[in-house]
Amino acid sequence: MTQYLAIITAYGAVAILVWLSALLYPRLIPAALGCGTDRRWRRAGLFALAALTFVVLEYLRGFWLVQIGETLFLAVLIQVVIYLPFLGYILLCGGRRAAFVPERGALRSLLIGVGLAILALVAYLSTFMPGASTVTTPSFSAADSIVIVTQTLMQTLALGAFLAMISEGWSARLALTLSSLVIVVFHVPEIMQSGLSAAWLGPVLVHLAIGLGLFSAVLFTRNIVWFWPVYAVLALAQTMSA
Repeated sequence: MTQYLAIITAYGAVAILVWLSALLYPRLIPAALGCGTDRRWRRAGLFALAALTFVVLEYLRGFWLVQIGETLFLAVLIQVVIYLPFLGYILLCGGRRAAFVPERGALRSLLIGVGLAILALVAYLSTFMPGASTVTTPSFSAADSIVIVTQTLMQTLALGAFLAMISEGWSARLALTLSSLVIVVFHVPEIMQSGLSAAWLGPVLVHLAIGLGLFSAVLFTRNIVWFWPVYAVLALAQTMSA
Protein backbone atom coordinates (compact mmCIF):
# COMPACT_ATOMS: atom_id res chain seq x y z
CA MET A 1 0.00 0.00 0.00
CA THR A 2 1.15 3.55 -0.66
CA GLN A 3 1.90 6.12 1.99
CA TYR A 4 -0.90 8.23 0.56
CA LEU A 5 -3.47 5.51 1.24
CA ALA A 6 -2.00 4.93 4.71
CA ILE A 7 -2.40 8.55 5.79
CA ILE A 8 -5.96 8.62 4.48
CA THR A 9 -6.76 5.43 6.38
CA ALA A 10 -5.29 6.82 9.60
CA TYR A 11 -7.08 10.17 9.47
CA GLY A 12 -10.30 8.53 8.32
CA ALA A 13 -10.24 6.16 11.28
CA VAL A 14 -9.71 9.06 13.69
CA ALA A 15 -12.60 11.06 12.20
CA ILE A 16 -14.95 8.09 12.52
CA LEU A 17 -13.88 7.36 16.12
CA VAL A 18 -14.29 10.98 17.22
CA TRP A 19 -17.71 11.26 15.64
CA LEU A 20 -18.85 8.00 17.24
CA SER A 21 -17.57 9.02 20.66
CA ALA A 22 -19.16 12.48 20.35
CA LEU A 23 -22.53 10.97 19.42
CA LEU A 24 -22.51 8.09 21.91
CA TYR A 25 -20.70 9.84 24.79
CA PRO A 26 -21.25 13.59 24.34
CA ARG A 27 -19.43 14.51 27.56
CA LEU A 28 -16.33 12.45 26.87
CA ILE A 29 -14.59 15.27 25.00
CA PRO A 30 -15.05 18.56 26.89
CA ALA A 31 -16.20 21.52 24.82
CA ALA A 32 -14.72 25.00 24.89
CA LEU A 33 -16.97 27.88 25.87
CA GLY A 34 -18.01 30.25 23.12
CA CYS A 35 -16.82 33.82 22.62
CA GLY A 36 -20.19 34.95 21.29
CA THR A 37 -21.07 36.68 18.02
CA ASP A 38 -20.22 40.18 19.22
CA ARG A 39 -17.53 41.99 17.24
CA ARG A 40 -17.32 39.18 14.69
CA TRP A 41 -16.01 41.55 12.02
CA ARG A 42 -13.35 42.77 14.42
CA ARG A 43 -12.27 39.17 15.01
CA ALA A 44 -12.31 38.49 11.27
CA GLY A 45 -10.18 41.57 10.61
CA LEU A 46 -7.68 40.62 13.32
CA PHE A 47 -7.46 37.08 11.96
CA ALA A 48 -6.91 38.37 8.42
CA LEU A 49 -4.16 40.64 9.75
CA ALA A 50 -2.61 37.69 11.59
CA ALA A 51 -2.74 35.57 8.44
CA LEU A 52 -1.13 38.31 6.34
CA THR A 53 1.64 38.79 8.92
CA PHE A 54 2.15 35.02 8.97
CA VAL A 55 2.63 34.97 5.19
CA VAL A 56 5.25 37.73 5.42
CA LEU A 57 7.12 35.97 8.24
CA GLU A 58 6.98 32.67 6.38
CA TYR A 59 8.47 34.38 3.34
CA LEU A 60 11.31 35.75 5.48
CA ARG A 61 12.09 32.34 7.01
CA GLY A 62 14.61 31.39 4.32
CA PHE A 63 16.42 34.71 4.69
CA TRP A 64 16.72 34.23 8.45
CA LEU A 65 18.13 30.72 8.05
CA VAL A 66 20.72 31.93 5.54
CA GLN A 67 21.80 34.80 7.78
CA ILE A 68 21.95 33.08 11.18
CA GLY A 69 22.11 29.38 10.34
CA GLU A 70 19.88 26.76 11.90
CA THR A 71 20.15 25.10 15.30
CA LEU A 72 17.47 23.27 17.24
CA PHE A 73 16.74 26.28 19.43
CA LEU A 74 16.56 28.66 16.48
CA ALA A 75 14.43 26.26 14.43
CA VAL A 76 11.88 26.01 17.25
CA LEU A 77 12.06 29.75 17.92
CA ILE A 78 11.46 30.56 14.25
CA GLN A 79 8.38 28.31 14.23
CA VAL A 80 6.97 30.14 17.25
CA VAL A 81 7.78 33.56 15.78
CA ILE A 82 6.15 32.72 12.45
CA TYR A 83 2.92 31.69 14.16
CA LEU A 84 3.10 34.45 16.77
CA PRO A 85 0.45 36.56 14.95
CA PHE A 86 -2.10 33.78 15.48
CA LEU A 87 -1.12 33.48 19.15
CA GLY A 88 -1.60 37.23 19.49
CA TYR A 89 -5.02 36.95 17.83
CA ILE A 90 -6.03 34.24 20.32
CA LEU A 91 -4.96 36.37 23.29
CA LEU A 92 -6.83 39.43 21.99
CA CYS A 93 -10.04 37.57 21.17
CA GLY A 94 -10.87 35.71 24.36
CA GLY A 95 -7.90 33.51 25.15
CA ARG A 96 -7.99 29.76 24.79
CA ARG A 97 -11.70 29.64 24.01
CA ALA A 98 -10.97 31.60 20.81
CA ALA A 99 -9.08 28.54 19.54
CA PHE A 100 -11.45 25.79 20.77
CA VAL A 101 -9.23 24.97 23.77
CA PRO A 102 -11.49 24.13 26.74
CA GLU A 103 -10.96 25.90 30.06
CA ARG A 104 -11.60 22.63 31.89
CA GLY A 105 -10.67 19.17 30.71
CA ALA A 106 -7.75 20.20 28.53
CA LEU A 107 -5.57 17.42 30.01
CA ARG A 108 -8.29 14.85 29.43
CA SER A 109 -8.65 16.09 25.86
CA LEU A 110 -4.91 15.72 25.38
CA LEU A 111 -4.95 12.15 26.74
CA ILE A 112 -7.83 11.28 24.43
CA GLY A 113 -5.80 12.72 21.58
CA VAL A 114 -2.81 10.59 22.55
CA GLY A 115 -5.00 7.49 22.48
CA LEU A 116 -6.37 8.46 19.07
CA ALA A 117 -2.82 9.14 17.85
CA ILE A 118 -1.71 5.65 18.86
CA LEU A 119 -4.64 4.11 17.00
CA ALA A 120 -3.94 6.33 13.99
CA LEU A 121 -0.28 5.27 13.98
CA VAL A 122 -1.26 1.61 14.12
CA ALA A 123 -3.62 2.14 11.17
CA TYR A 124 -0.89 4.00 9.28
CA LEU A 125 1.82 1.38 9.86
CA SER A 126 -0.44 -1.58 9.21
CA THR A 127 -1.43 -0.05 5.87
CA PHE A 128 1.87 1.39 4.70
CA MET A 129 4.24 -1.20 6.20
CA PRO A 130 2.41 -4.43 7.02
CA GLY A 131 4.03 -6.28 9.87
CA ALA A 132 6.43 -3.46 10.76
CA SER A 133 6.39 -1.99 14.25
CA THR A 134 8.84 0.86 13.64
CA VAL A 135 9.89 3.18 10.88
CA THR A 136 13.36 4.65 10.83
CA THR A 137 15.16 7.09 8.56
CA PRO A 138 18.88 7.62 9.15
CA SER A 139 18.68 11.37 8.42
CA PHE A 140 15.84 11.90 10.88
CA SER A 141 16.86 13.07 14.36
CA ALA A 142 15.28 13.92 17.70
CA ALA A 143 15.80 17.59 16.86
CA ASP A 144 13.66 17.17 13.74
CA SER A 145 10.87 15.64 15.82
CA ILE A 146 10.91 18.59 18.24
CA VAL A 147 10.59 21.03 15.35
CA ILE A 148 7.71 19.05 13.83
CA VAL A 149 5.88 18.79 17.17
CA THR A 150 6.25 22.55 17.66
CA GLN A 151 5.08 23.30 14.14
CA THR A 152 2.04 21.04 14.39
CA LEU A 153 1.09 22.64 17.72
CA MET A 154 1.20 26.12 16.19
CA GLN A 155 -0.74 24.98 13.13
CA THR A 156 -3.36 23.28 15.31
CA LEU A 157 -3.94 26.45 17.32
CA ALA A 158 -4.24 28.48 14.11
CA LEU A 159 -6.75 25.98 12.73
CA GLY A 160 -8.76 26.05 15.95
CA ALA A 161 -8.81 29.87 15.88
CA PHE A 162 -10.01 29.88 12.27
CA LEU A 163 -12.80 27.35 12.84
CA ALA A 164 -13.93 29.06 16.07
CA MET A 165 -13.94 32.51 14.48
CA ILE A 166 -16.03 31.50 11.46
CA SER A 167 -18.42 29.10 13.24
CA GLU A 168 -19.18 31.46 16.12
CA GLY A 169 -19.32 34.62 14.05
CA TRP A 170 -21.35 33.11 11.23
CA SER A 171 -22.01 29.37 11.08
CA ALA A 172 -20.36 25.96 11.20
CA ARG A 173 -21.53 25.38 7.63
CA LEU A 174 -19.60 28.42 6.43
CA ALA A 175 -16.55 27.25 8.39
CA LEU A 176 -16.66 23.89 6.60
CA THR A 177 -17.22 25.58 3.23
CA LEU A 178 -14.19 27.84 3.65
CA SER A 179 -12.13 24.89 4.89
CA SER A 180 -13.08 23.01 1.74
CA LEU A 181 -11.91 25.93 -0.37
CA VAL A 182 -8.59 25.93 1.45
CA ILE A 183 -8.15 22.23 0.69
CA VAL A 184 -8.92 22.81 -2.99
CA VAL A 185 -6.55 25.81 -3.17
CA PHE A 186 -3.85 23.61 -1.65
CA HIS A 187 -4.11 21.37 -4.74
CA VAL A 188 -4.06 24.23 -7.28
CA PRO A 189 -0.26 24.15 -7.90
CA GLU A 190 -0.41 20.42 -8.60
CA ILE A 191 -3.41 20.84 -10.88
CA MET A 192 -1.73 23.64 -12.83
CA GLN A 193 1.43 21.59 -13.21
CA SER A 194 -0.25 18.39 -14.41
CA GLY A 195 -3.26 19.96 -16.09
CA LEU A 196 -6.94 19.26 -15.62
CA SER A 197 -7.55 15.54 -15.67
CA ALA A 198 -9.40 12.77 -13.89
CA ALA A 199 -6.15 11.75 -12.18
CA TRP A 200 -6.21 14.66 -9.70
CA LEU A 201 -9.97 14.56 -9.08
CA GLY A 202 -9.79 11.42 -6.90
CA PRO A 203 -7.15 12.73 -4.46
CA VAL A 204 -8.91 16.10 -4.18
CA LEU A 205 -12.24 14.46 -3.36
CA VAL A 206 -10.61 12.13 -0.84
CA HIS A 207 -8.81 15.04 0.86
CA LEU A 208 -12.08 16.94 0.96
CA ALA A 209 -13.91 14.02 2.57
CA ILE A 210 -11.21 13.42 5.19
CA GLY A 211 -10.74 17.13 5.87
CA LEU A 212 -14.46 17.74 6.26
CA GLY A 213 -14.75 14.71 8.52
CA LEU A 214 -11.99 15.97 10.82
CA PHE A 215 -13.00 19.64 10.75
CA SER A 216 -16.65 18.83 11.38
CA ALA A 217 -15.58 16.64 14.33
CA VAL A 218 -13.61 19.59 15.76
CA LEU A 219 -16.61 21.87 15.28
CA PHE A 220 -19.02 19.36 16.81
CA THR A 221 -16.85 18.74 19.87
CA ARG A 222 -15.74 22.40 20.06
CA ASN A 223 -12.32 21.06 20.96
CA ILE A 224 -9.05 21.25 19.00
CA VAL A 225 -6.82 19.72 21.70
CA TRP A 226 -7.51 16.09 20.78
CA PHE A 227 -6.49 16.79 17.18
CA TRP A 228 -2.94 17.93 17.96
CA PRO A 229 -1.44 14.56 19.06
CA VAL A 230 -3.00 12.87 16.03
CA TYR A 231 -1.63 15.49 13.66
CA ALA A 232 1.81 15.52 15.30
CA VAL A 233 2.24 11.74 15.35
CA LEU A 234 1.13 11.27 11.74
CA ALA A 235 3.34 14.16 10.60
CA LEU A 236 6.29 12.48 12.32
CA ALA A 237 5.40 9.13 10.76
CA GLN A 238 5.19 10.66 7.30
CA THR A 239 8.53 12.43 7.68
CA MET A 240 10.32 9.37 9.05
CA SER A 241 9.04 7.10 6.29
CA ALA A 242 9.50 9.61 3.47
